[in-house]
Amino acid sequence: MRPTKTSKARDPLQKTASRILGVATDALDVAARNLDNARRIAKFLRGRMELEVRPSDVFISSYPRSGTTLTQWILYLLTHAPQPDPTHLTKVSPWFERSLAIGELRASDLERFLSPRIFKSHLPREWLPDGARYV
Repeated sequence: MRPTKTSKARDPLQKTASRILGVATDALDVAARNLDNARRIAKFLRGRMELEVRPSDVFISSYPRSGTTLTQWILYLLTHAPQPDPTHLTKVSPWFERSLAIGELRASDLERFLSPRIFKSHLPREWLPDGARYV
């Protein structure tokens, strides 16, 4: 069957509509990612402001992939009594910004950790709370 004039006329209209919907979908995806990032930033900032820093707290702040976790383990083992290995290091020595940002822990949860609390971080020193010790 031969295409009629109306089907040819609709074809450019469908292409245009498809392109517009594609752009709209991409814009919504970007907006959703930005909203998720804003939500994580807000959770982190709230937790950072609510955290009561103890003078015995230690923040290990370094570049990613530079031995942060190894240093975290060493400091934790040196400062705490021998005990069975935890299921995961973050259960006894959390990643400060990540655990607050994703909602894994709140500032009130961090209060329950034994002193000295050892925190891992990849934030610059200026972004970390004052009043603790820093490696």
